[in-house]
Amino acid sequence: MDSTWIIKHDNGGFKITRCECFNKRINQNRLKKLKIPKSFENIFITDFKTDKDLYEDYFEKARQIKEDIIKYFENLEKFDGIGFYLYSEEKGSGKTFLLAAIGNEFSKLGYTVRFAKTMDILTLLKESYQKNPEKTYSNIIDEIQKLDVLLIDDIGVEKATDWVNEQLNFILDYRLENNKITFFTSNKSIEELELDERIISRLYDMVLPINFPEISIREKLVEKKMVNYYKALRNWGDYMIVNNRNNNLKNCLAIYKILTELENICVKNNKDLSGVLDIKNEVYEEINSIRNTRITR
Repeated sequence: MDSTWIIKHDNGGFKITRCECFNKRINQNRLKKLKIPKSFENIFITDFKTDKDLYEDYFEKARQIKEDIIKYFENLEKFDGIGFYLYSEEKGSGKTFLLAAIGNEFSKLGYTVRFAKTMDILTLLKESYQKNPEKTYSNIIDEIQKLDVLLIDDIGVEKATDWVNEQLNFILDYRLENNKITFFTSNKSIEELELDERIISRLYDMVLPINFPEISIREKLVEKKMVNYYKALRNWGDYMIVNNRNNNLKNCLAIYKILTELENICVKNNKDLSGVLDIKNEVYEEINSIRNTRITR
């Protein structure tokens, strides 16, 4: 039975309405869409790589950023609601990866965390306002204002209309005054943002700017993961030569997992899939063969 309906007496008759808990539940479900991307949901600060082969001449700077974030969590109470503003003109420098890692660290500590691109937040607010400005919109903006930790990715890409400035000001003004932790990434420094001066002022008060290395590591990370693809192929070749089925189920499962990950990487980055799916199917058949052999023994 649906218990979210309330029956009230109204001018000698009855009026049926939804209870407030129903609207709150709907809004919470909408906010759940503002979450850390699936590809980043299991990464933490320790997973942020600062290798010299990735950041080249900037690796010391990348290492310092990582150390600063680690010290931040070690002294969290002293920061009293202050977050970071991670920025660089270069796309693919690792800003979003680190932002997601920070979010996962907060989640592990028990904080309520939401992650979203600026445009996703604005779209959510616009849709909720069009549906019900008094309840849906006001409840959602209230929820966003009061989140323990809000991670805003790509601030600065939005067109700075009066409405956009108003929404961002509503959110950031409350969060600043109530020491709510907010982190940002951007391709622009704070002073380069084409937003209202009030928002710029609030940003300076609520975050510490960190200038990321001006180098893209995205393609290098893809290439690094592709090395595992060739490693998996070699492992599969060695396995087919030895063909010791009693001891190699674990190896086959490991190879299958690597191939699945690399298949996703290839699709996401428009890499050639030649051979990957064929070998993955071979490994899958071999796994089933080993399992069936064990069952019939």
